[in-house]
Amino acid sequence: MEKVIDGYCVSYDELTDTLYIAIGDPALADNFEFDDDYIYIRKDHDRVVGITIDGFMDRHSDGTWNNNLILKYMPNVKISDIEVSISHLH
Repeated sequence: MEKVIDGYCVSYDELTDTLYIAIGDPALADNFEFDDDYIYIRKDHDRVVGITIDGFMDRHSDGTWNNNLILKYMPNVKISDIEVSISHLH
């Protein structure tokens, strides 16, 4: 299930505990990379178009989560809106 929040498309897969955030509508990317925090970054011509975070809720539970992991790629996203959205998606 997807929800659009302030120009971001947010989707959470409860079965795999994976959070997907796309800037605008989900788009194809021409470049993919993992960062040191195991965030999967999707880019189109060096512009971030989305990120994927595996183990999103598990990271909250074990204390390894930091909202800056999202903000470094999507500095304008409102984290509180993302968290509220996730609670409504599952």
